[in-house]
Amino acid sequence: MVTAADLTKLGKYAEAVRKFTEKVAQFPEVKVVKVNSCEDYVDLWVVVESNCVDEAEEKIVKVFLETWAQFPNLFLDLMVTSNDYPTNSIEVYRRV
Repeated sequence: MVTAADLTKLGKYAEAVRKFTEKVAQFPEVKVVKVNSCEDYVDLWVVVESNCVDEAEEKIVKVFLETWAQFPNLFLDLMVTSNDYPTNSIEVYRRV
């Protein structure tokens, strides 16, 4: 479930971020999804368990490419990491 209280500030990116997050949140190795809204694109940060980064990255990239195909006019950037860096990003999902 997407936990960000308000994705509307992402404007035209809100639906794409929501759909991407709902899909990757189903993977048990995904711990956190954050989004950083830049001027003309959004950064999607996915934090995964450190012992399965490579396997998780393959699945997450597949979802990312599907999302990008569904929203071809949006500019999206993806980072998959095992480190939950403190950022000013919007936390969209966190496994509890």
